[in-house]
Amino acid sequence: MSYILCDVEGTTTDIQFVHQKLFPFAAQRIEGFFKEHPTQLKLSANALSCSKEDVVLKLKKMIEDDVKDAELKRVQGLIWKEGYSSGKLKGHVYGDVLPAFEHWVASGYRIGIYSSGSIQAQKLIYGHSVAGDLTHFLSDHFDLGVGYKYEASSYQNICLKLQMEASDVLFLSDVEAELDAASSVGMKTVRLFRDGVEETAHRFAEDFQQVQKLLDQESF
Repeated sequence: MSYILCDVEGTTTDIQFVHQKLFPFAAQRIEGFFKEHPTQLKLSANALSCSKEDVVLKLKKMIEDDVKDAELKRVQGLIWKEGYSSGKLKGHVYGDVLPAFEHWVASGYRIGIYSSGSIQAQKLIYGHSVAGDLTHFLSDHFDLGVGYKYEASSYQNICLKLQMEASDVLFLSDVEAELDAASSVGMKTVRLFRDGVEETAHRFAEDFQQVQKLLDQESF
């Protein structure tokens, strides 16, 4: 095994950061963003097949309902980029992430990220994190372009892009269904329980230090 694939929310990053910080930041900024960038408003109106007047309300409703929509993610990404660049946003990562990334890369592992959030959003979180710029530790980023995270074919697509056997990849996530899909194609899996252990069919860890212990024990 030579590759560690990480989920974002609930794995490297507190899920509350996304839902209580990033989403509200975009929702509050979206109207002003379009006033300052009328070309973007026109692009969104075309993409959403609605009038310019309805764009803001439609996107805000999507944010409220946590809809996985490509145009919403594009606009959110632009707004978040401004926020990160201005210093108003800092990407949350747990305190064990930086030392784990450092150790894994030094030990010869490659690290990748797979999230329903766009690749741009991933790079912003890790590029402007509270632990500094972590992007140089990351070899690859995957989003819904390879498929939905609950579908086995998505993990097959990742292996094809990596040109690796599934058995050479360890997937870390806090979501059982994602791990089920990954293991069904042959990936190794560990479920992260950042807020207390629950029943799971997978190996589990409460933090990346425990993941490292599993790696040290060669239990895969």
